[in-house]
Amino acid sequence: MRLYKLLALLFLELRVLSRTKWKLAEYFYFPLTTIMIWGFFALYASSFAAEAGLVILIVNVYWNFSLVNQSSTNQAINVDNWSGSMKEMFMSGITHFEYITAKIIFSIILSAIVLAVMLGLALGFGFTLLFSFPGELILLALGALIAAIALALLVAGGGILVGREYDFFAWSALQAFILFSAPFFPVSSLPPIMQSIAVVMPYTAVFEGLRAIVTTGTLPLSLALRSIALPIVYLLLMIPFYHFSFRRGQKTGELVRMD
Repeated sequence: MRLYKLLALLFLELRVLSRTKWKLAEYFYFPLTTIMIWGFFALYASSFAAEAGLVILIVNVYWNFSLVNQSSTNQAINVDNWSGSMKEMFMSGITHFEYITAKIIFSIILSAIVLAVMLGLALGFGFTLLFSFPGELILLALGALIAAIALALLVAGGGILVGREYDFFAWSALQAFILFSAPFFPVSSLPPIMQSIAVVMPYTAVFEGLRAIVTTGTLPLSLALRSIALPIVYLLLMIPFYHFSFRRGQKTGELVRMD
């Protein structure tokens, strides 16, 4: 991994973002307006279902944080794919791990800014637990971040294997993971077959931990450990998967056909 290559790729990402206003709208406008919508709901529900309103509010913060991180990585790859610049980058000597690492680092910076603004909005709507549990909330954010990076690698590798016609997974893959992660309710509320899937979802413990903080004022140690451990397992699995997909794409010619 060459630092100067990473810095050059990060600078390129910054230039592309500054010239594509729709990206700024997508990465900031939609998450922030979503938090405002559920923030006003939390205020409305404070008189009869305060805990439910705050659960929905904070889960949406972490949901959108993960979405910005994962989707910005994969959509940036799609843009390189559509423009043909991906092949040019690899031909210039950039390795596939330098390429994806730069995308992920830039997405982490971008999503961290979005998260900070969303948490500020959440404070304005009554989520004062941020002051009482900063360490726990940072830990859960780290779990969500690792899970989003793992999912970005999964989508990137999968896109190489299955082809350009499945590029829509860049903005739709996270939805399926959230569905099976029981974001607003206990896993026991799901049908038995979905419960079995929820157990191995990287976001389940993160959302369960957020609900525990709001409803009980504590984050059980078992949840804290699971919220980090399972996303790390996903990440450790997805790194070799991405490498395998890239090498296979080279052998089959899929990388050449991607543009």
